[in-house]
Amino acid sequence: MVSFINRKVWHTIMAVVLALSMILVSPVNQASAADMAHQVTNVNNLSFTISWVTDATETGYVNYGTSASSLDNTTYDERGQATEDDTHHVTITGLTASTPYYYEIVSGGTTYNNGGVPYEITTGPGLDFKMPDPITGTAYKVGGVTAAEGTIIYVTIDTSQILSVLVDSSGAWGLDIAPIRAADY
Repeated sequence: MVSFINRKVWHTIMAVVLALSMILVSPVNQASAADMAHQVTNVNNLSFTISWVTDATETGYVNYGTSASSLDNTTYDERGQATEDDTHHVTITGLTASTPYYYEIVSGGTTYNNGGVPYEITTGPGLDFKMPDPITGTAYKVGGVTAAEGTIIYVTIDTSQILSVLVDSSGAWGLDIAPIRAADY
């Protein structure tokens, strides 16, 4: 049973990595400046991550708050405020459990929202502590030689929420799947 589950998880991860590769080759459609295709991942009781892909290298950050009319907090890409890339991975921390948060994405100097209204996400409830259950891998660019630094890896197991992580400069990535939640957090 354990080896079947591990194989199933591995196949799911590989399918997500392959799907991500296709997404990274086809950048996000930015036809409308009012909306930005993005992914909300890693939602728990204290944080969540917003990620997106752009056509060109640019800086990006997220403005957020607990009121749609007051997005007075800003969080930058995990790689630093001055990071210019076509992948963007912003983790917002220090939040409160089961609380609605509103946000907008600022990418390349343009503000993106939900047609003039901030996007909304509600953090999940607190969960009991679980022992870490890490999964790791290595991602390379086409050809298998150059590390795919800055690539976003998305992981989901069956109908769970989506987790994400950035690939580091050596091509390595790792996630703790122990706290993974149902799709509704």
